[in-house]
Amino acid sequence: MYGRRWGVRYHKTPLSQTEDSCFQPGLSQFFSFSLLLDYTTAPPPTMSPKLRFFLVVLPFLLVSATAATKPLPLTTTGGLPKFREAPAFRNGIECPKANPSSIIHIAMTLDTTYLRGSVAGVLSVLKHASCPENIVFHFLASHRRAELRRTILTTFPYLNFQVYHFDTNLVKGKISSSIRRALDQPLNYARIYLADLLPSGIRRIIYFDSDLIVVDDVAWAHPSTATPTSPVTSTISSGSTHFSPKRFVAESRVISILA
Repeated sequence: MYGRRWGVRYHKTPLSQTEDSCFQPGLSQFFSFSLLLDYTTAPPPTMSPKLRFFLVVLPFLLVSATAATKPLPLTTTGGLPKFREAPAFRNGIECPKANPSSIIHIAMTLDTTYLRGSVAGVLSVLKHASCPENIVFHFLASHRRAELRRTILTTFPYLNFQVYHFDTNLVKGKISSSIRRALDQPLNYARIYLADLLPSGIRRIIYFDSDLIVVDDVAWAHPSTATPTSPVTSTISSGSTHFSPKRFVAESRVISILA
């Protein structure tokens, strides 16, 4: 409607070439203003189906591109990643009350390099556990223990856990060069000292690496009637075919697997 009215006004007020030149700027301004109104209010030309489809999809493409370029998650003052708070995992009605015989102890190392893997591993254990409140985590850390503990506490506020300090001097000078850089880190050998680091009341514990993701109930790996295992404590040189002590594993099922 506005475009048609503009056209009538334009044809009714034409300026001849003999009129005073002082009206020319007014004509120029009127023409430009009218052209703008006509451009913005006139109905759009007929679009092809392909063009219409492109205009509909374009906003979604822009949103996807923006989301893909978002910065990394916020970090704490110490530079550690900040994770979202995990939900509370509760026991079912069939779970026994927490007591020394029903508690499942899990040990993991905790450091800044593999912190994301440790958090993912803990979440996978809790998510698939039938009785998550009966699980106690024991983390071994060599540096920045207070910061790492705070990260675990804010990510898993309902988690039952403890953080223990591992003195790297215990293995200083005892680590040979390796192809894998991760094997050169002292914390990688903290598992050997679990019996010295953990409370004496813990009789059985499961050790998980920081890059392990659990996809089933961890209770199957912690049977209450299983026979304790005896790990190898003697040094084994590269290429050696002799292992000591003679009794490596006492659990018959594990022996059948290794045979």
